[in-house]
Amino acid sequence: MKRYYCLALIAVVFGLYARTFTFDFTWLDDTKLIVSDQKFLADFRNIPGAFRRDVVAGNEGPGIFYRPLVTLSLMVDAHIGGARPLVYHVTNVALHALVTCLVFMVLTALRYPPFPSFILSLIFAVHPVNVQPAAWIPGRTEMLLALFVLAAFFALIRFMETHKPRYLLAHLFLFACALLSKETAVALMPAALVYVYGVRNEKIFSRGPVTLIGCWAVLLVSWYCARAVFLPHQIVYPLGNTFAGLFDNLSGLLLYWGKIFLPVTMSVLSVKQDMPLIYGATAAIVALIIFGITRPKRTAMAAFGLAWF
Repeated sequence: MKRYYCLALIAVVFGLYARTFTFDFTWLDDTKLIVSDQKFLADFRNIPGAFRRDVVAGNEGPGIFYRPLVTLSLMVDAHIGGARPLVYHVTNVALHALVTCLVFMVLTALRYPPFPSFILSLIFAVHPVNVQPAAWIPGRTEMLLALFVLAAFFALIRFMETHKPRYLLAHLFLFACALLSKETAVALMPAALVYVYGVRNEKIFSRGPVTLIGCWAVLLVSWYCARAVFLPHQIVYPLGNTFAGLFDNLSGLLLYWGKIFLPVTMSVLSVKQDMPLIYGATAAIVALIIFGITRPKRTAMAAFGLAWF
């Protein structure tokens, strides 16, 4: 039955986004990522070079975006379709379909019934907030991130249930792929810890979580070293600026809470000045009222969902 739900989700995604197959490049990041980089992308002999360059700047000057798997995905498209936009748009839609199926698989792995999981995944498939990554070719960065993060979390669930090494290895490999797609994959770790200790109620120093955290540490050090070696002239922001930027962007949580539950006045680019807080505040108040009325029995799962968000 689950496979039929996945097939239905794939059909919905392709039916909804088939129109993008006729779209051209937007000339906003597409130029640097694809059009002007065709000589590099079209030659598979450059695959090792994809791990030694910034995804946007290439080898020209300082960079900050160490995302070789994004470059590899563009290389595959360039080998098939050259500089024509069709193949790149088809790949984006296919990635969105795969991510949607993984949303369904993760929900069922969390012991939600198949039909409600299908409905929630269907909402994810058609939600306007996902138009930007699905329809804008450079937005595949977000979908590769989601693809590998969801797959890594699915493997983590299996590891925590069985403690079989193959699931831990799969989780680490997929987490590494997520880190090589976008840096914000590190957010998987706190969300996973809420699941491990909050939902599963594992003991703090039990073997499974300790092994997991130790492997994460090795993986993060390896990723950081690779980034430092292959982007030796990367742009480094002062730590104070980083925390200031994080604090300044916290309002984005409320903004996107509003965009998810009240998807109106959507922006082509997510600029805070274009996104009024009223929708986020309204959605948050409604959510609190619903939470107070229903008082869900699985409060740990509700906390995990909030941490994931």
